Amino acid sequence: MRISSWCPSCSDPRSRRTVPTKRAPAHYLWAVLIARIYEVFPQLSQLTFHQSHMKLSLTVWGRRSSFNVQKVLWTLGELSLDYEHRDAGGSFGGLDDPAFLAMNPNGLVPVILDEEGSVWESNSIVRYLCAKHSRGNLWIEDPFSRSKADRWIDWAATGLQPSFMRLFWG
Repeated sequence: MRISSWCPSCSDPRSRRTVPTKRAPAHYLWAVLIARIYEVFPQLSQLTFHQSHMKLSLTVWGRRSSFNVQKVLWTLGELSLDYEHRDAGGSFGGLDDPAFLAMNPNGLVPVILDEEGSVWESNSIVRYLCAKHSRGNLWIEDPFSRSKADRWIDWAATGLQPSFMRLFWG
């Protein structure tokens, strides 16, 4: 698809140019729109995702073989939290589903959903769970002391995991 554009501040026809553009798939655009609506009106996400009034209020999306999903599942185990697990990603698919993209517009696992909404990115999920369910234990209130743990969790994502991936998957 090509669109014509021109400089909005002048009427010089020489400033017209043709610019190639790439359209995002319609389902992605809808998912982004839904995610934006949920940000502005968070009460709508609770109505949509909690109509069933399930006993388990924490759901994890992702395949158990994923390095990042394993971090989240390990944290849930350390916190002794009950959760529902839904396979997604890899051979399970489902990451391009509009409902999933509404939870994580990047279309990646892991994602958790609880009564407050969705959280994505494994390190963010780990920090969120610890802050919410383990203040004073796994979540240290003192910022400098907490930074010591944050250093290692971020190093694991930027230093260890890429090397690990190259070692096992080339």
